[in-house]
Amino acid sequence: MRDFCAVDLTCLMKDKERIITLLNEGRRHGGDPEIETVLDRSGATQEEKVAQKLMNTDKIVTMSFWEVNHGGQDALEALAQEGLIFKGYNGDGENYCGSCWCAIDGVLYKPMCNVDCEPVAKVEPNGTINAESLNKARDYFAALGRVKAYLADGL
Repeated sequence: MRDFCAVDLTCLMKDKERIITLLNEGRRHGGDPEIETVLDRSGATQEEKVAQKLMNTDKIVTMSFWEVNHGGQDALEALAQEGLIFKGYNGDGENYCGSCWCAIDGVLYKPMCNVDCEPVAKVEPNGTINAESLNKARDYFAALGRVKAYLADGL
């Protein structure tokens, strides 16, 4: 069963074609994604915005893919395993919630998310935080910091 949603992904310009090729395989309609050649500024602090102006943004690309089957999760896993470094998110599908993710060191990091759209770090009825979901969130944010640093360097 196919379930389509939008995917936004930020990566280095040199990796753009490989990412487009793999993500297009799961799209309802082929063609090029919408492309913005500046670092994603959503949620950026004032310091991050200043840093983005100083860096060489022509080496970074943000692409928006529409109607990607299941958020392109299989393609994202394959791209991560190839060693590509990127970050992004996918929107809600018919049978799942949107999620954010990043890839570095051959691993695709995602905070825990499921069909019920529960919080990233689930609080149990007794007031404790579910250790597995908390660890996944910690791993994701640590990896995301490394991905942002890599992209900022524009290697």
